[in-house]
Amino acid sequence: MPIEDIDMAAIFQQVFSICRKHNLIVPNNITLLLKSMVTIEGIIHDLDNNLTIMSAVCPYTKPLLK
Repeated sequence: MPIEDIDMAAIFQQVFSICRKHNLIVPNNITLLLKSMVTIEGIIHDLDNNLTIMSAVCPYTKPLLK
């Protein structure tokens, strides 16, 4: 699966679900960051159904991962 096709909102929801299930406390700043990313992902999807946050960020992050 190409990284551009990863659904970040679904991943964040799974992370929150796992944390609740295991009574883990996520720091407030991380919670706010993840909620903001889900909101941004939703706005991007509303503007362009074919665009994801991962496809927008990948050109900038791929050189950093090499």
